[in-house]
Amino acid sequence: MSVGDIAKDARVAALNRVRFQKPVVVQKQGLGAGTYIAIGVGIAAAAGVAYAIWQTFRADDELWVSEDESLLDSPIEKSTDV
Repeated sequence: MSVGDIAKDARVAALNRVRFQKPVVVQKQGLGAGTYIAIGVGIAAAAGVAYAIWQTFRADDELWVSEDESLLDSPIEKSTDV
């Protein structure tokens, strides 16, 4: 046998080993970390939107601030002009 025949046989044997192997399939075991991060970000976004809506529609008179604080200290005068 020559060196070429031995090399050819080695290549054919290697190809046959690679060609006839069963593919390795990795099955997922559950939810990954990315899924939990995405769920957390979604919950935080929904909470932020809900808080913004609540702040927009709530009726709170204490949020109003007068431009001139001296107007708040002066007595209210009733007009007698009719």
